Amino acid sequence: MTKLRESRVRRREHALIAELVFLLWLLPTAASDVRIHPPPAATPAPVRLTCEFQLRPHNVPILDWLQRGGWCWGVASRPEVPDDMLRELKRRSLRAVVTVMAHPESRRRQWSDEWKLAVPDVPTVMTRYRTLMGSDFAWEAFTEDDSMGVAFSKELLSAQPHTHEAAYALFDSYLETAMQEVRQQPGIERWGRCGYASGAHPLAALGLDAVLVERANDDIEDLQTAVAFGRGAARQYGCQWGVDFSLWWGVIHGCVHDLPASFHKRNFYLGYFSGAGILAVEGGDLLVQLPNPGPTLLGQMLDEFGRFTQRVPRGTPDVPVAVMIPKDHGWITPPYWRTGNEAWNYARIPYRPGDASLDGFFKAAFPGATFAMDPFPFGAYATNDPPASPFALSAITPQYAPLPENVFTAPPPIPFGRFPTRNEARQTLVARQTDPSPWRPLGDSRWGNIIDVLTATAPVDVLQHYPILILLGPIALDASLRRILQAYIQSGGTLLAPAGVLGPSDHDWCGVAIEPELRVGRAWHWGTEAPVNEPFRYLPVSGTQGAEVLARTPGGDPLVVRRSFGRGQIYASLLPWFGSGDSAWARLSLRLADEVIRPLQPVLVDGLPVDWLSTRDADHRTVVIANHDGQPWRGTVLLREVPRDFRECRELLTGRAPRSYRTADGRSCVVDVPPYDVRVIRYSRRTP
Repeated sequence: MTKLRESRVRRREHALIAELVFLLWLLPTAASDVRIHPPPAATPAPVRLTCEFQLRPHNVPILDWLQRGGWCWGVASRPEVPDDMLRELKRRSLRAVVTVMAHPESRRRQWSDEWKLAVPDVPTVMTRYRTLMGSDFAWEAFTEDDSMGVAFSKELLSAQPHTHEAAYALFDSYLETAMQEVRQQPGIERWGRCGYASGAHPLAALGLDAVLVERANDDIEDLQTAVAFGRGAARQYGCQWGVDFSLWWGVIHGCVHDLPASFHKRNFYLGYFSGAGILAVEGGDLLVQLPNPGPTLLGQMLDEFGRFTQRVPRGTPDVPVAVMIPKDHGWITPPYWRTGNEAWNYARIPYRPGDASLDGFFKAAFPGATFAMDPFPFGAYATNDPPASPFALSAITPQYAPLPENVFTAPPPIPFGRFPTRNEARQTLVARQTDPSPWRPLGDSRWGNIIDVLTATAPVDVLQHYPILILLGPIALDASLRRILQAYIQSGGTLLAPAGVLGPSDHDWCGVAIEPELRVGRAWHWGTEAPVNEPFRYLPVSGTQGAEVLARTPGGDPLVVRRSFGRGQIYASLLPWFGSGDSAWARLSLRLADEVIRPLQPVLVDGLPVDWLSTRDADHRTVVIANHDGQPWRGTVLLREVPRDFRECRELLTGRAPRSYRTADGRSCVVDVPPYDVRVIRYSRRTP
C-alpha cells in the first residue's frame, strides 16, 4: 500500500472516530466527558522539485545540470517526448510528469486550434509511458483549466452563468467530464494545476493525488493565498499540495531568467517551509544557457535552493488558524482594476452579501498581497502591442473571446508610463541587470503564514486540526453544519462567527438572542478601552445567555460576545459579515481577530511589516523571515515554545549565529534581513 493510500485510510479511520465521538457528545450524560485532541501533523515528506521543459536531444545539457545538482525529482513535458528521451530520464533516475489535459474538448482546442498539432490519444500516451517509465511518472491531467483560454474559462464565458451556484455547477460539470477520462487510467499518480486559488478545493475534491497552485506570474494571485488555499484543500481532502512557479512575466513580454532572482528566491523558500509537497518550475528550459551550458541567474538561485532542500529538513509548519468559506465562493484576490466586487474569474458574478468579508480578511492577514496582480507596474504603454497576455485575468483578446462583448483589456492604474512598449521595458531591464522585485509585490503578514482555507463541506475531524476557526462569507448554516461546528467547539475549538451566518435561531449556542433588524453605530469600545470612532451597522440583541460582552457601543449595546461551549468557546460578532461602513473588515473585527489569534501566534515580531512563518520538529524549531521591501529590515523575533535544551541558534543561509536569549515563553533574537531577501533562523540542541 502506498503512503498516499495509507494516509487516506487513516483519514477514514479518523472520520469514523470523530463520528463516534460526536454521537457520544449528543448524549447528555456523556457530553462532559468528551474531548477530542487533534492528531499531530505528520512531518512533511521531502519536497519534490520538478522542472518543465521540452525533452528533446538538444536539451540534454539541462538534464546534465539537473543531475549535477541532485535536487530535481522529475521533469514535466508534453506527451510527444521521444522514446529515447524517456529512457534517458529512467537511466538518470528522474521521473516524468506528462502534461496532457484530460478534458477532451479542451485538449482538442489546445492541440488542434492553438498548436496546430494532432490531438493526443490519452490511452495511447499512458500505455507508452507505462511501457517506458514503469511507475516512475505522474500525469498532470489538469493544467490551469480554470484560467487558460483553451479551457474552462472559455466555456464559462460562453455559458454566461449568473449566480455563484451556477458557476460552481458549470465548473463541477467540466471537471467531472475530464475525470471520466482520468478514471480509465488507474494506478497512475494524478496531478492537477490551477491558475487561481479558487480552483484548489474543486480539484482536490476529485480525489487527485496532488494539487498545485500557479504563482509568480504577474497576472495571477499572491503566494500567501496559494499556500492557504492549497494547504487547506490538501488537508480537507487528503492529498498532496504544491506550488507551480511560473517564470513568465507578461508585463515585459518575456521572462526574468537573466535578471537578479530575489523575487523567486523568496517565493521558493516560503513555499518550501510552508510545507508544499511539490515545487514545480514552469519554463525550466530558461534556467540554463544553451548551447554553452551554464545556469542563468535564476538557474543559479534555483540550484542553491535545491541543494539547500537536500541538506536542511524543514519541519512541520505551524498552522493554528483555519477559515471556512462557502463551497461555491469563486473568490480571487481582487486586482486593482476590478471596479466592482465580482467572483468566478471572467463570469464577473456580482458579490452576494457577505462575500466581501473574504476580501477584508485576507487584506488584513496579508497586507500588500493584493498588488501581486499588476500587468502595468510601469504605468500606461503608448501601444498595447504586444499585449500583457492574450488570455488572462487582465485581458481577453478576440481569438479567445466567444462573443465580441467578452473582449477585455484592463486599464493601467495611471494614464502615463515610463516605456512606450513592453519590449522596450524588457530590453531596458535586461541591459541594466535590474532586479524586478520592486515591481513584483509579495505581501507581508499580520499574523504570519499560519492560516489554512477550508470550505463548508469540511468534516469535523479536519476542523479539529485547528485551534481557531473563522467563518467567512455567506455560509449557509444548515442543521448538519451547525452540528459539526458545535462538535468542533465542544471538543475544545474556538469559533469566530459573524451575524449573517449566525441568526435568531442560534441563541442556544452563540449566547445572544439576535434581533432581525439593522441599526447604525458610530463608535465602539473594547472592554474599558477608549472608544474608537468607526461607522458600522449592527444587529441588536434582546438578551445574553451566559455570554461575556467584550465590545459595546457607547450606549451599551453588545457588539462582540464570547460564550464557553463545552471545552471550547464561540465569539459572536454582531456586525454583519465582520464589515463596517468603510471596510469589508471593520477595525472592530481586526481587534477581535487580534484578541483571538495573537495568543496562539507561534512568532511575535517587533519591527516594520515583514512576512514570516515557522515550523517545528522533534529536533529543531525554525522561523523564516522574508523582507519584501527595498530597505534592510531589522527586528526582534520571538519564537514561542522552544524547548529549553534548544540552545543552538543559527541562520541557515549565511551560517552565522545571531545572539539569542531565552524569554518566559520561548527564545528571542535580533534578525537582519537584506532588501528583498530571506533569512532562516533555527534553534536546535547545542552540538557537543
